[in-house]
Amino acid sequence: MVGIGTILVCAVGCSGDEGVAAPHDGALRLGGDQGTVCVPATRSGDYTFAQDAVNNSTDAAIEVTDVSLVNPDHASMSGVYLAPIIDKMLIGVSSGWPPSAGMTPGFAAKRPVPTRVDPHEWANLVVHINAQGLATIDAVEVTYVSHGVRMRVRNSTRLMIRPKCS
Repeated sequence: MVGIGTILVCAVGCSGDEGVAAPHDGALRLGGDQGTVCVPATRSGDYTFAQDAVNNSTDAAIEVTDVSLVNPDHASMSGVYLAPIIDKMLIGVSSGWPPSAGMTPGFAAKRPVPTRVDPHEWANLVVHINAQGLATIDAVEVTYVSHGVRMRVRNSTRLMIRPKCS
């Protein structure tokens, strides 16, 4: 688990296409310290990627409409959720799915994407990853609607699945 106090919330964006606002001035904040996380490979090929908090920084609700993996190499998603952050703890990254119940009290109250994010709400972005063998994901991109405008934001954590992490 990762303490939310250690997360520096920032918007790390991508270049938008026509009809999509620039990601740096949007309502949704996603991510923390930029870096790479490694998780040991499993036989099942299931992983929990819940390293990042999302925050609606405005006084109006937003709708998270989609989540996608950026440059997935031998990886895919089976589900995406927003879970409440309890005791300032994020679920984190681990081998296996679902996250262990004793370590992740917020997971029981998860809500699947698409979902609404209330004004000033903080939530843990939880992604169920599937991968066989070595895999890499450069980022997770969240698409959302704020004040009628579709926007995107990316996290700043790269995920690597390897036989052994040092």
